[in-house]
Amino acid sequence: MCGIVGVASSEGFTGYLKRRDFLHNGLYADALRGMHSTGILAVPTKAEEEVIIHKKAMPAHDFLDTITTASLIKDADKYKYMVGHNRHATRGGITARMAHPFQHGDISLVHNGTLNTQYYLPDGSKFTSDSESITNAINVQGSVSTVPALDGAFALVWYDNNTGTLHMVRNDERPLSFGFVKGADTMLFASEKRMLDWVSLRNGLQLEKIYDLNKGYEIIFESGGLRDYEHIKHKLRTHKIYTGNTHYTGNSTKGNTSTTVTTKSTVNTVFKDHDLSPGAEYEINVKKFVPFNASQASGTIFGYLEGTIVGCNKPHSVRVTGLQEEEWSWLVADSDVAERYVSAKLTSSCQLDKSKEPHKPIFTAITPEISDLNDFAQPQEKVDDVKDEEVPFDADETFLGPKGVLLTIEEFDCLVEDGCANCGTVLTYIDHEDIKWTMNNAPICKDCAATDNLGITLH
Repeated sequence: MCGIVGVASSEGFTGYLKRRDFLHNGLYADALRGMHSTGILAVPTKAEEEVIIHKKAMPAHDFLDTITTASLIKDADKYKYMVGHNRHATRGGITARMAHPFQHGDISLVHNGTLNTQYYLPDGSKFTSDSESITNAINVQGSVSTVPALDGAFALVWYDNNTGTLHMVRNDERPLSFGFVKGADTMLFASEKRMLDWVSLRNGLQLEKIYDLNKGYEIIFESGGLRDYEHIKHKLRTHKIYTGNTHYTGNSTKGNTSTTVTTKSTVNTVFKDHDLSPGAEYEINVKKFVPFNASQASGTIFGYLEGTIVGCNKPHSVRVTGLQEEEWSWLVADSDVAERYVSAKLTSSCQLDKSKEPHKPIFTAITPEISDLNDFAQPQEKVDDVKDEEVPFDADETFLGPKGVLLTIEEFDCLVEDGCANCGTVLTYIDHEDIKWTMNNAPICKDCAATDNLGITLH
């Protein structure tokens, strides 16, 4: 879950203090929908000035405390559109690179939701973030071709630099509301209707009415005449429901013809036939790793593990999805490991693989925790080798953490696993004396802490 909040206005200096405070308060309150990253898209009123994107891997209360953010919001009178985003990480790590907004060509976009697949989007497999793949797709082929191809949950807001217009669209899996300020060419919007109402009233901005954006309708706003918005009605992707004796429906994909189980009764039948339960955790015998795109950068989602469920003797396979390089590279490289196991929970859906005879279902498992992945079974001699290796620090050594608290290596690694909250630089126990910490216990590297424009209260 993520959150979107923003302002569109041609009022300039008139009433800008209220708009400024609305955006500030809105980003702060909207953090309840996402604490991992925060970002702002600011579109200058002057056409010759460039669009500004400012984003960091930090919660809103720290983000709003930075000098850059404060300066940007303070100058709200200079921008015709300002769009804020609070991210809860789904695809991609908690880094500034994965924060919203994303920009490709003329399109600058924020997204609330998660796609099931990026396969239907141009070059979709090249992007770690489904949100970035949407941005690229709209830039390449426009919204008329992109929105109907989106498979999954979405509420989108984007700016098109070519037309100077602000766009928003959603499906029924994510909310988005907007309203016009009485007596002004100003429009406010947010993911949550009640939050929009409360924050606008709190800052003296009386809305004529709050509208829930109709699903599938792309609304197009232009500063200077926001109430005269245009719209495009999109036919959204739906999953066919079959009755009677038909058990499967589906799509043909490159190199593999498969059929997706769609009806609840069919799903239950398939799971029952294999003596499995959706949501239950099973031990999986991993056969191989299948990359989505082996050329992506280290640390991003690469693909899935493929294997079979231990104890399930009927023909089937299972895919453990959403894995990062550091979680599987050692596994693939180690040819001495004959058997590999991991525990993961099954989702409630499956596919029928028609390329095999007899046809067999393909189940999907939720991404396991790293601690689970480190429990892969290995030959005894491997375990003994690890025990004999020298570690670079004393097992009883402690490391300096937030507020001067001394931490074990496990506790310290947990706090710095996503790197510097400002720039994403990898941090290790070697840096512990140089790391600064935000009030929310997020680590800041030595170089970022030394800059004059960070503006966060550090300790």
